[in-house]
Amino acid sequence: MSYELGFVGLGNLGGELAGRLIDCGFKVNLYDIDTEKVNALEERGGIGAQSIVELTQKSDVVLTSLPNPKVVDNVYFGKDGLLSLLAPGKCVIELSTIDIQTMKKIAEQGKERNINIIDAPVSAGIPEARAGAAVLLVGAEENVLERYREVLEALAGDKIFHVGLPGDGKAIKLINNLMSLGSVLIGAEAYLIGVQSGIEPKRLYDVLSQCAGRSFQFVKRFPNWVERDFEAGFSIDLGTKDLKLVLDMANQLNRETPLAKHIFSYFEEAQKDGLGKLDVLAVTETVEKLAKKQGMSLT
Repeated sequence: MSYELGFVGLGNLGGELAGRLIDCGFKVNLYDIDTEKVNALEERGGIGAQSIVELTQKSDVVLTSLPNPKVVDNVYFGKDGLLSLLAPGKCVIELSTIDIQTMKKIAEQGKERNINIIDAPVSAGIPEARAGAAVLLVGAEENVLERYREVLEALAGDKIFHVGLPGDGKAIKLINNLMSLGSVLIGAEAYLIGVQSGIEPKRLYDVLSQCAGRSFQFVKRFPNWVERDFEAGFSIDLGTKDLKLVLDMANQLNRETPLAKHIFSYFEEAQKDGLGKLDVLAVTETVEKLAKKQGMSLT
């Protein structure tokens, strides 16, 4: 492979993406504050780094997959910030779901330091990331995208969408997540009505998954609802964070978003119910709780 890589942030999704790059034959230097996550990928052939300083010294391209804008800002601009450490001519690929302004700040300061910047948020769950079937929403200069395409293709194959410049990828990802989380919520409410009317839950899923009302999230997640399996693939906490970012984005555009605010209120309530670490599908528990207050119940 042409490039030696660094990967910062080995959470649920980041760990799978880093593992995919290792499996594809790249030399991958790894850093996360959770050393157990680093150790697990070392067993697959990754190379642990003791610090971001060490990682940047070894890597031509550094990928970051981090949980929120505050962490991204600290990694890029804090003490021993990523951009201050990378040599001119190197590249960063920012995979996180964060606000547009932080991504543009990274791009502006990267350009000042002659560092190539690729905004590439990921639309994928764990199975897709593991299989190299992620969708990447890429904001970058055309020549920069082409120069590092082999790295992106290892993660996404031909599902690389060049959507514009840095910041544009983040914008589309936030819009996508609003649509996705909205479909989870309406699926939960529809399921509540269907089961309350007497339809057996698995039969209801089997039929609805073939009907016009189905969504990607319904087909992917609701079999787990039948089993009451809420192990996190994409957590309530992350979903709520993304919805807040969408609302902030809309506010900056002076755009009223009554439906988005309604969706956000349910996920925020799910956090208050103690469901934050569970999969976004667990919002069905909050929908059910609120329905019970109105005299309806799934059980």
